[in-house]
Amino acid sequence: MVESIPASGAVVIVHSVAMRRYVEQMIFDLRGDQVAKLCRVHSISSYSDLARLQGVRMPIRIDHAAYLHMDARVIAYLEQLERTVELMFGAGAGKPIGIAKL
Repeated sequence: MVESIPASGAVVIVHSVAMRRYVEQMIFDLRGDQVAKLCRVHSISSYSDLARLQGVRMPIRIDHAAYLHMDARVIAYLEQLERTVELMFGAGAGKPIGIAKL
């Protein structure tokens, strides 16, 4: 997951505060301080925590351990947000998304 973070930074989602600190350090160790400064790591443990992600305009990466510890509805929301942000602001920005012409 850390290797998939772009050099321009990302929002990384983890399932606990302890994991947040671990992932922040892992990003720093594997990707360097420049990428670490551009990343925001959020601990999301419940549906109500999703409000912290309102207005996100950076790529989103979900830590693999989150899939084991988070509610399926929260994961579904995060995956949808990840795809939406990628289409709006990421590499997919401005590309057709397969909507038929009328």
